[in-house]
Amino acid sequence: LYHEIFGITGVPSRILDLGCGLNPASIAFMNILEKKCSYYAYDINVKEKQLLARFFEQAHGLYSSFTGKSNYLNLLEVEKIPTLPSVDVTFLFKVTDILDAGKGHKKTEDIITQLKSPFIVLSFPTKTMSGKKMTAPKRNWVTLLCKRLGYTFEVLEYENEIVYIIGK
Repeated sequence: LYHEIFGITGVPSRILDLGCGLNPASIAFMNILEKKCSYYAYDINVKEKQLLARFFEQAHGLYSSFTGKSNYLNLLEVEKIPTLPSVDVTFLFKVTDILDAGKGHKKTEDIITQLKSPFIVLSFPTKTMSGKKMTAPKRNWVTLLCKRLGYTFEVLEYENEIVYIIGK
């Protein structure tokens, strides 16, 4: 996944991960630990924030050129998005459906347009919680949003996930 994403975006030196959960623990698969890289992880779960802070400390101890910071952020507070750091790539993995809560896609659009990041990576599940295939796993609204805003995008499809890489 990361090899394909970074094949499109280039290998980043600054990553922003919003609604990150424990995704930063997958940095070993990103091939960024031995490069100079800063990873900014934001989530609403304070316990995960604390766990990630310890994880980042250990990663930095093993790879001095890698730094990671975990912080609390409620993505529904869209007014805080402009205060986030400028980065090369932003991850929004499986969070926009929760943000928008079936009420259009205004919250996600507000976040995407305010991010100081040339690439935003959105992902969505292609199966339900029970493991059944979704009837419409593609998110046509992402295509329409990108066309309306003049953004480019590429789509990566996997068995359980569809990924949109948006270029601003």
